[in-house]
Amino acid sequence: MEFVTPQPVSFSNPPALNAKDLHIWIVRLPYQQSELCARRDYLRSFRAKILAGYLGCPHARVTINYQQNGQPKLTSFEALEPLSFSTSYTDTVMALAVSSTTLVGIDIEEWTVDGSDMVANYFSPEEHSEWTMLREEDRPESFYRAWTLKEAYLKACGIGLSGSLSAISVNMNPRARLAVSFPSKNSSMAKRWFFASNQIGHNLTVSVAIARKSVDLVWLMPTQNEMS
Repeated sequence: MEFVTPQPVSFSNPPALNAKDLHIWIVRLPYQQSELCARRDYLRSFRAKILAGYLGCPHARVTINYQQNGQPKLTSFEALEPLSFSTSYTDTVMALAVSSTTLVGIDIEEWTVDGSDMVANYFSPEEHSEWTMLREEDRPESFYRAWTLKEAYLKACGIGLSGSLSAISVNMNPRARLAVSFPSKNSSMAKRWFFASNQIGHNLTVSVAIARKSVDLVWLMPTQNEMS
């Protein structure tokens, strides 16, 4: 996978969100929070601030509700500014994807397991067979690339992990160019989706899925002053 370094940008004045753009924000906790709830609250506050920058309003006026499928949706300013977003968290990092396209999903995961049980129990036989042929040191990277891509796609579809991980198949060799395929009955879907998977540092994988074939990825992060 390719390593990426987000560009520091003021969240109050984000770059223009062009039709082909997918903005991916990476927000890290600037200090160690002892409680998980406090960490998540801090990161969610940054989500509101970043979205407010696109909407041109105070972040306190950004209202987000969750639909029955758990998918977040803006309920304020939506008529004025079409905006689609998806969020994923680890204990200390938030990944936020922002687009003018209606279907977008993102997932970020920290490498904590080698993935052997998950690949054996939830991935396709072909994916499992390919994974077992990898060198042992390549397996965590392979697992987290495939897992985050699958979850990002299911989130974009508004299904989440209640859907089947076999909805898409991923080539398991992390040193090979990414290839994502659909079951034969849905093979035409491949022409309508864009997938990407990247590493942030040495133990974080971020993947996105968006219902548009041509996409320009823009990696961003708040400036140091805004994080303090």
